[in-house]
Amino acid sequence: MKTKLFLILIFIGAIFVRFYQLNHLPGEWYGDISNVHEYVEEILNGKWPFYFFQSPGPVYHYLISPIALLLRSEGYLKYKIASVVVSILGIGAIFFLVKVISGVKQALMSVVLISFSFWHLVFSRLGNSQIIIPLQSAIFGYFIIQYTKREKAQDLLLGGVSASLGLYTYPQTFIFPVIYLVLILMINLKNLKRGKISHFLTAILLILIFSLPFFQMIKKQKDLFTHGYVGEKIFSNNSNNSSDRIATFIRNYRITLSMFHFKGDGIFRVNIPEKPMLDRLSGILLIIGILNLYIRNKKYLLLVLFITGVLLIPSSSPAINRGEIPSSSRTIAVIPFLYFFIAEGLIWCGHYLSSRKMLNKLVSAGILSLFMAVISYSNLKTYYKDYPKVLPDDNLASGKFIADYLDKNYGVNLSVYFGSCCWGEWGQPEPKAIFYQMKEKKRKVEYSHYLDSCVEADKSPAVVVIGPSDAKLIEEYRDCFPLLFSKPVYDEKGKIIFRTINID
Repeated sequence: MKTKLFLILIFIGAIFVRFYQLNHLPGEWYGDISNVHEYVEEILNGKWPFYFFQSPGPVYHYLISPIALLLRSEGYLKYKIASVVVSILGIGAIFFLVKVISGVKQALMSVVLISFSFWHLVFSRLGNSQIIIPLQSAIFGYFIIQYTKREKAQDLLLGGVSASLGLYTYPQTFIFPVIYLVLILMINLKNLKRGKISHFLTAILLILIFSLPFFQMIKKQKDLFTHGYVGEKIFSNNSNNSSDRIATFIRNYRITLSMFHFKGDGIFRVNIPEKPMLDRLSGILLIIGILNLYIRNKKYLLLVLFITGVLLIPSSSPAINRGEIPSSSRTIAVIPFLYFFIAEGLIWCGHYLSSRKMLNKLVSAGILSLFMAVISYSNLKTYYKDYPKVLPDDNLASGKFIADYLDKNYGVNLSVYFGSCCWGEWGQPEPKAIFYQMKEKKRKVEYSHYLDSCVEADKSPAVVVIGPSDAKLIEEYRDCFPLLFSKPVYDEKGKIIFRTINID
């Protein structure tokens, strides 16, 4: 009963921090969200797409389609809500994973820490598809751990299905079936010696069957998987020397390992650039947890370390640009297993404190609660105070601001053009970000490019959106439309967000 109550309270806290100011932070709709939107719209329009759109595959988009349908008019918010829902499912899966590995206490501690972890929280609220990866790795891990304990056919089957889904999610999850087959082989080595190989053969057959649609996707998108967006992350063109590639892989793997304690992801969208992916206390507890598990249960230490270590391999590919390593999005699959080790570190601290004669169990529990509170506070502070400062223009959602303005001030018979683009920090706002967040229909919205000259504004009445520093364009457009009028649009603080060129 106590466990259920604690779990309910944890999930209430996790849900609260994920929905708090969700419509505001993060603010700007960016390119990856356009990709998610376009894929989901194809699904909702009955086209049943089944392909890779740059890096993401179909799994996430089909999973969130019911949410997107229910909230179809909510713009960016619906995708953020969808990613929150997937993140909550992931936390639930992580609870069962850690519980089956080590017990209820560790499971509760793990989900508390993940619920308030900056790394998990930032992807939970971003609206992008990487948040499905911890959910999948936790489910896959759960069934493979269950299989090591029971060696039942149902765990073998469900483990194979969950591993195969990695083929349809992201390039970094392509390794799930490999991990699955290697672990099944290792678990059944004794049976192989006795001539009983049915489970291993079944595992191979499962992966082959569930891989058939994947091979069809590769055939249809050959360019993408060879030298396109996915292929260029797998096949290196830097050197034909295998020893150089091995040396590069080792260097990349070492840098990736150091991201937990020293230098993290440099991408502002998913991290405070170069901030370690774990706070300092969690980093210490991670090491303690590994040492504690070495003393207490070497079998599961080796198993979890193997899964964790192999999951980091795709993010260390020699083909990946050096500036993209380390990457929190390519390594996000390790989150369930990292926080299992951190929970083990907390358990060791509890046992150590309670073994001291001067401290009883109640005091020890209080100290552990303080540790978790400090970790949670540190991560929440990083997200809500520090993270907005590194987002474009201090998290100014100019795309939504412009979309709302166009909805309120211009009617259905108007055409919308973009005379300039991406004038803010990091190329914001994008024309697609404005168009996809507009709720009121217009006669025409030319969002695929911004105009090279006034001649392209061929359907009036129209409004041309230009940047705050592009006032010189007004006179160029006056050559085509002598009676135009222009207006600067300000935010609440009196800052010019954009200008309009109004053509009647």
